[in-house]
Amino acid sequence: MNRYKNLDIDLLDYHESDEGESMRARVVFSPVGEQLDADAVPVKFPGQLRKRLKKLEQRALAFDELIELGEALAALLLPVPVRKIYRNCLAKLRDDVGLRIRIRSHAPELAALPWEYAYVSRPDVPPGRRGLEGFLALEPKLSLVRYEISGEAPTPIKPLQHYEIRAIALLADVKDPAYATLDLDREELNLRQALEGTSGIDARFLRPGSDDQLDAILSEDAQIFHFSGHGEVETRMGEEPGMIEGTGRLILSDENNHPEAMDAGVLALKLKGKGIRLVVLNACEAAGRDPVTPWSGIASTLAQQGIPAVVGMQYTIRDSSAIEFSKNFYRALANGASIDTAVSAGRQGALKPGGGEGRDWGVPVLYMRGSRSVLFPPPIVPLRRNLGLAIATIAFLSCWFYLHIYTLVEDKANEWMAGLGLGAGAVAGLLAIFKVIGSFASKTVKNEKEPILERWLRHRNAKDVLLTMLVASVVLFFTTHSIYLTHDSPYMDEIRLSIETEDNRPLTFRPEISTSSGEGDKLGGGPFFALPLPFKRLKLGVSQPDGWKLKAGKEIITPTFLRSVKLQAADIFINPGKLRVLRIAPGTMLAGILPAIGKQSEKTYQLKVTIDGEARTLDEFHNQIIVVGGPKALLEQRIMMEPATDRIASLEECQKDASAPQYSDAKIKYLETPQITGDSSITIELLGGDHLPFKLERSLGADALKVKTIKCINL
Repeated sequence: MNRYKNLDIDLLDYHESDEGESMRARVVFSPVGEQLDADAVPVKFPGQLRKRLKKLEQRALAFDELIELGEALAALLLPVPVRKIYRNCLAKLRDDVGLRIRIRSHAPELAALPWEYAYVSRPDVPPGRRGLEGFLALEPKLSLVRYEISGEAPTPIKPLQHYEIRAIALLADVKDPAYATLDLDREELNLRQALEGTSGIDARFLRPGSDDQLDAILSEDAQIFHFSGHGEVETRMGEEPGMIEGTGRLILSDENNHPEAMDAGVLALKLKGKGIRLVVLNACEAAGRDPVTPWSGIASTLAQQGIPAVVGMQYTIRDSSAIEFSKNFYRALANGASIDTAVSAGRQGALKPGGGEGRDWGVPVLYMRGSRSVLFPPPIVPLRRNLGLAIATIAFLSCWFYLHIYTLVEDKANEWMAGLGLGAGAVAGLLAIFKVIGSFASKTVKNEKEPILERWLRHRNAKDVLLTMLVASVVLFFTTHSIYLTHDSPYMDEIRLSIETEDNRPLTFRPEISTSSGEGDKLGGGPFFALPLPFKRLKLGVSQPDGWKLKAGKEIITPTFLRSVKLQAADIFINPGKLRVLRIAPGTMLAGILPAIGKQSEKTYQLKVTIDGEARTLDEFHNQIIVVGGPKALLEQRIMMEPATDRIASLEECQKDASAPQYSDAKIKYLETPQITGDSSITIELLGGDHLPFKLERSLGADALKVKTIKCINL
């Protein structure tokens, strides 16, 4: 419950006489009206009150006596006129609104009373039944708050954004016979689970809990200060005769675990102005008050000095109860509950160790001056939200991987790599599914320690990281396209694909798609990115070699993020014996210029062969025979099919000049060109720039070339 109506009750005019103690209570503000000062009449303290208070402090009070004590406290806090207003307030409350009873004590004797144990019988409870439901502090719709009177304006409590909250937990390990041993290891474990695991609060734990550690950590921004250890209220004689002074102190620990006492005023000065919005003092008597000296308690001093909300213990409390209180308090707080509701949840947790009849649930005291008490905004179930982001990210990345990358991994890598890629996506998906199941199972099964992955998903930075990953994966998914090309011919090492728009518009980019020249690896292409998409449809075609086309009629495609385009090239059957093949050999003059095979030259020469307007260039032209006239694989077949006599005759023709080099099969290089038909025109050029002493260019028609004879031409 996060919305409360305030019922402000002033406790004033404490008076002690021979007839006993008395006080007045009046309503200064409520949703249904107030009381005039004259309407508040004195109320005497019930008999046996002080005796029962002493037994309460010593844990010697039976449950029936605890109820009687609660009724006596309620008679003081809620006399008949006040109780009437109190019941009218309850009657007018909506179901989603609670009632916050703010108690303002004008005398230290009244502030020292444990108002948290006030008991009022509920009208809906059968007569004669007196159980826990009558205690105001245990009523879900009620909140008992100590309102400290101060001239300083209260510091407002403004909700923070999720996962922007830092908590400081100072755990004082005191090793001294004068102080009982505390199970701080267990408390730290529970605090870590509550602060880090469930809530996502960034918590810093300081042990052994020294003053130096506190000073160092307060230099950083923090909103919550939690102390676990011992506390006490020291009373002593004042400087003036007959005066008694009281001071609340926390017992810190030095590096050697020796006790170090810190006065409440000193602690208030250290915390003031550091951004602390909530202080939780899980220490015995941290909220205790000296009935003589105002502001003697630790919690009350911090509240008076401007800390927005302070939770402390007014009596000694069992270690197990304190741990349960902290765990339930922080869990409710981080789930978006108000500080009031969180304290109520903590009280319910403290009920467990005492079996419902202990008094530890009433030991926590809440000091708060402002009306707003929501420190955290209500979360949208952080684990489910972050888990949803993680699952969405994994889904987009998995789809992207399988649509655009897996083909590349599958064909280019070995089976182990392909399996690794497949397994990674499967494992990620299974983990996400298991975490969904585990998140719901954790609602009914309590674990002492949450898994690391779950703790990370609850971390304050997890949302930002996951959102960034999700946005990146979505952009990647919707802007990635892929085109793959493959062929299964044993005669071709490399095939190139031409790409243009269907309406011949220029592309801002052109993915280079060609099959690999590596042996046994014929896949080419891959993913490419476009944002925004500059085209709708692409026109594809095999640009090299001639005589090849795409299977399955995929010359027109529409790239999309939802699929990977897989193309396969198929050759048109060509009889190598039907090719018109031309041998080009350097003549006597040129042979003296060109470098030999395998030798480097400072001068670079290139051979350019143009067939029907399509040019092919051979870089680093050496002293050897060049064979042209079609795809390389078919040219090699044609040379192998050549009769030995014809081959010898052709080589002799290439070296017909007496001074020409002696050529052999080892000096033959194949230049892949368009096929030569009977109507083709052929131009042969030697390009050498300034290094070439002459211009060499030959032109001939294909009619000079016969199908069955491989002609040799000298340059």
